[in-house]
Amino acid sequence: MPLSIKIVTTANRTRFFHQSDERQVSKSLALLAGVNPIFSASSLMLSSSLQTEVFSPRRIALIELEGAALLPRAPGPGDVRITAIDVEEAAPVIQLDDAAPATFRVDFYFVGGYVLSTQVDVDNTDVTFADRTRRVTQLFEVPQIWYKTAGNGVGLINPASMTRAVITPSGDTLPADALLVDDY
Repeated sequence: MPLSIKIVTTANRTRFFHQSDERQVSKSLALLAGVNPIFSASSLMLSSSLQTEVFSPRRIALIELEGAALLPRAPGPGDVRITAIDVEEAAPVIQLDDAAPATFRVDFYFVGGYVLSTQVDVDNTDVTFADRTRRVTQLFEVPQIWYKTAGNGVGLINPASMTRAVITPSGDTLPADALLVDDY
């Protein structure tokens, strides 16, 4: 089955690649979606019969893979599930009560201006909203962030290229080190 690869750089440039050779699809999946963080590699090279492109992984904001039998990988670290949304087609579900996993919107902003809108689900078993917020802020500390794409593929975010995350709605209880400011 063919594989579509989308790479968004910190220069806010998006490149699309397509792969149909089964052996190369398997090799690409192993490299891009493997256990070693792709963003800490020295380079990422994609080559066709027409040209070769070399990327600095540190300057990649995110990579999305769609179409092939993707590796079974839970999107997001731990009990955080991240799903990209198309904000023009659907708004995320907001669910903050204690009966179900907490569900809220998080917009990830990257160097260069790219924005990824997502719906985030966090297991809310025995945790406060401050704990859920802290889990989102800890995403800046991991080597890569897995998410489910809007097209049912998998994506990888480079946390080093993120500039901020906007969590909507805000909570009544925040981490102790949060700065409180006035609405504008």
